[in-house]
Amino acid sequence: MRYCVVKNCLSWKQADNLNIKYFRFPKNPDVKKKWIEACGKENVNAKTGTICSLHFTEDDWRLKDRLLNFPITKRLLDHDAVPTQLVHCNNILSINRSKRCEKRTAKKIVHEAIKEHDLRFANTLKLFCYIYLTLSLFF
Repeated sequence: MRYCVVKNCLSWKQADNLNIKYFRFPKNPDVKKKWIEACGKENVNAKTGTICSLHFTEDDWRLKDRLLNFPITKRLLDHDAVPTQLVHCNNILSINRSKRCEKRTAKKIVHEAIKEHDLRFANTLKLFCYIYLTLSLFF
């Protein structure tokens, strides 16, 4: 299984869902050095390591691939492309995680509101039953 060597990148966990492509380090020594620096790690194996497509901007893709609107999994990088996106953050997928947390919190709020409403409805129903029973005694 391939994985991205950029520090804290967990793209391998969602590679199928996000249409992520992995790229080997370039042979050009100057560009390779920039890739290694972008990884944010001390020991990067440039021979076997790969960097995922999440770390490249739209301008890093070959012009032909952009103009023909190729999917990311079919695109190729420019020869001088350097990973600049999301290279110095704590966790690439933290954005997705925070969205899930917000969704979970909203769900809890809705469930609590439904419970409250059910309790109020139940209390109202009890009151109506009490009134009905009380009135039925008089008629």
